[in-house]
Amino acid sequence: MRLFVAGGILLYITISVALSQNRVIQLWPSGTPGLEHQQNTKKGNNVTEVYQPDLTVFLPMKSDTNHPAVLVFPGGGYRQIVIEKEGYTIAKWLNNNGIAAFVLTYRLNNDIALQDAQRALSLVRSRAKEFGINSDNVGVMGFSAGAHLSVNVATHQMKSVLNDWVDSVSCQPNFMVLVYGTYDAFINRINNDTPPAFIVHAGDDDRVSVSQSINLYTSLRAHGVPAEMHIYEKGGHGFALLEDRGPVISWAQRCIDWMKLRGIISGW
Repeated sequence: MRLFVAGGILLYITISVALSQNRVIQLWPSGTPGLEHQQNTKKGNNVTEVYQPDLTVFLPMKSDTNHPAVLVFPGGGYRQIVIEKEGYTIAKWLNNNGIAAFVLTYRLNNDIALQDAQRALSLVRSRAKEFGINSDNVGVMGFSAGAHLSVNVATHQMKSVLNDWVDSVSCQPNFMVLVYGTYDAFINRINNDTPPAFIVHAGDDDRVSVSQSINLYTSLRAHGVPAEMHIYEKGGHGFALLEDRGPVISWAQRCIDWMKLRGIISGW
């Protein structure tokens, strides 16, 4: 068992318990077209090969028919999925704040990952009643490569692939939470319709320059898109909800405050 501290909330999570209690939904029930018989590979706490993208569903304990929802995109540099630290743990934290969470295991290719993210958003919205969520209050939260994917799907106006009726449902997120990602490739795609964003980065990140977040924030503001950014002096890369990185852990509570301010969750 591991102990995580985030915004004054203690999170106890064991990966085997999480998976035993939460449903896993295949993006394509019969298997990914052309890859039906190939299975994902896991090494330790990370997924290293993805052929069958899926969503792990985490619903809050309190019964509701109007929960906000967040699709969580873990990072891993499109080489692996850091599924526990930046996926399941994040989902449990969101649940503790009354938010339904869906952790995406996406294929490890930039362009194909976009298809998986779009499909996942459409799938969650298409089953909103089943999950007890508000289909107009569905956001994305990404870490590192997952943050890159979040901005990609939020600024991509056309769906890459249409497979069935699920893909006819909107795949545009209503808001974004972006943590230590790369965004410069999408700056020219920012416009007035880009969803509001909460951005987090550490100044001493030695893998992704903090300028990526600054440039994104500047572009969002230039287009009148509501945005909030927190840059911490220290924290490095990959801090997620780790309790040993110092004050950077406070981003979690700042994020909840922002969600209240935006009306994503109730409280203010």
